[in-house]
Amino acid sequence: MKRKSLYFKDHPYCLYESVPNSPFPLPTNSMGLIGKVEYNKKKKKNCKRILVLGASPIERLPPPEENKYNNPNLSVTHLLESNLNQKNKDLGINSRYEVMNLSSSAYTSYECLLSYLCKGRHLHPDLIISYQGVNDVIWAIIAKGFLKDYSHARKNNFSNQECW
Repeated sequence: MKRKSLYFKDHPYCLYESVPNSPFPLPTNSMGLIGKVEYNKKKKKNCKRILVLGASPIERLPPPEENKYNNPNLSVTHLLESNLNQKNKDLGINSRYEVMNLSSSAYTSYECLLSYLCKGRHLHPDLIISYQGVNDVIWAIIAKGFLKDYSHARKNNFSNQECW
């Protein structure tokens, strides 16, 4: 696969995906999941695994003024994992949560589904959260020539050049 940048590479079905071990400001772990927390591919017995799919609102870290130390684990999914595990600890429950972030900038719901099928399902999540929004609206309403398979979505409909 061809590397598109420090952060993304081509993917045969999802168009692109996060590069494993990418640097700040879009840090990923060895599996290409957002953040630097490492997870085992095989889920432990006392673990509940949550997989979050989405685009940039889920992928991104807080702005620099709110993340002065460039903490790579300040995405909404890392905060959810921390809060769920703290709640279990406070209640004396001996189990852990893993909240895995498989989001990627500019993904539509279609690409999130493909990302789940190609990568996410192999992580055996107990729960899937899919946070979708503006990207589907942009490509369905504003872009010319809407196609049900979203194949029109990677063309810049406002000029004659490709977006990606």
